[in-house]
Amino acid sequence: MAITQPSVDYGAGTVAAYKHDLWVNGVLIGDDLAKAELANGTTINAFRFYGESSTGNVATINLDNIRWWNQAVPPSISSYSTVASFPAGTYSVLNMNSGNAVLAGNVTVNELLTLTSGRLTLGANNLTLGTAASVSGTPSASNMVVAEGAGEMRKQFSATGSFTFPVGDNTSTAEYSPVTLDFTSGSFSSAYAAVRLTDAKHASNTSTTDYVTRYWTVTSSGISGFSCAASFIYVDADIAGTETNLYAGKYNGSTWTLLNAVDAGNNKLSGTVTGFSDFTGGEQAPLAAPLADFNAAAFGDHILVTWETVSEIGNLGFNLWRGVSPTAPDVQLNASLIPSQGPGSSQGFSYAWPDSANLVNNTTYYYWLEDVDIAGVVTRHGPVSVTFNAPTAVSLSGFAPVTTLPVAWPLAAAGLTALAAAAVAWRRR
Repeated sequence: MAITQPSVDYGAGTVAAYKHDLWVNGVLIGDDLAKAELANGTTINAFRFYGESSTGNVATINLDNIRWWNQAVPPSISSYSTVASFPAGTYSVLNMNSGNAVLAGNVTVNELLTLTSGRLTLGANNLTLGTAASVSGTPSASNMVVAEGAGEMRKQFSATGSFTFPVGDNTSTAEYSPVTLDFTSGSFSSAYAAVRLTDAKHASNTSTTDYVTRYWTVTSSGISGFSCAASFIYVDADIAGTETNLYAGKYNGSTWTLLNAVDAGNNKLSGTVTGFSDFTGGEQAPLAAPLADFNAAAFGDHILVTWETVSEIGNLGFNLWRGVSPTAPDVQLNASLIPSQGPGSSQGFSYAWPDSANLVNNTTYYYWLEDVDIAGVVTRHGPVSVTFNAPTAVSLSGFAPVTTLPVAWPLAAAGLTALAAAAVAWRRR
């Protein structure tokens, strides 16, 4: 049906579903429909509003005061021209068809987000896609979700699966930098994962030559015990230094975890993670931060040196050094490289080395640990220190000679000998 009057006032009446599209050349004024006008159980899939005159001029349509009483079937909302904002609410479908728009509040889309043309800017508001919602169109820098503020693009999950967040920034130039999260395991309860990004070098990325000037912040709620393959696409303008030297890194607020080497052909950073935080790209050594702990403690006739890694990606092994001054070591304790227990693993491992070589009573010893990566780069950690006090002598009297040693004694001696022969390593839980 086409209406060409300058003004149309539609009051209470009957709406026939699935019958007509309504084209308005003028102003559409709609009074509230009383609930009684719609029969109980009536199903309405969507309202569509088009504003275009016969001369091709595009009208401005104000959708701020739409009321929808049947909340079980949320309405659809579309931008066929430049729309100042989408009001807060829950929609079945949100269409970006032409022009740019912003969210005026938090918006949930249950079925379909269509990105045909135009950028949808979140600002400080969240855009949530339901568990069954999908994205159609071919997202790019000209049709994407701009998630560079405090607002997040969220996707609800009820089970394992993969989703690509069609996000980017419009800081100075519009740039498309999507994120894909592929959950391969986990428990999901009222769950969602969320993404936003910043078009700048991460403040804690100490890479000086090779890095990307972009980072992504990923959060989640209601997801536990998960494993997720995460990938992040950067643009050429983000690259500083030599792209092929880049590694993905995850920063949890205090420690970097080194992830995979860059896929330079696809401008992709990636890694499998069991938790979310900030992700970016940089040099291997600054992002590796392989040690979660490094310590030394005296135990009777030896000193036990322990360390724990965050991950073993790029790690070849370790060297352990000792000295009596904190300025520098004077002896290397291992004759050959202590090998990584999980070469290339994104998981960490724990190590222990019992040191009883030429220890002097009442002496403070300092220990340094070197990690050696697959490129031969050596990074030294420490020192940590401990004071060695040998067991005190015990005076015995009034005992009879024993001709047979208790069985436990030689076994214990053999165990200590084996322990001193090599580092003991076990997988970190």
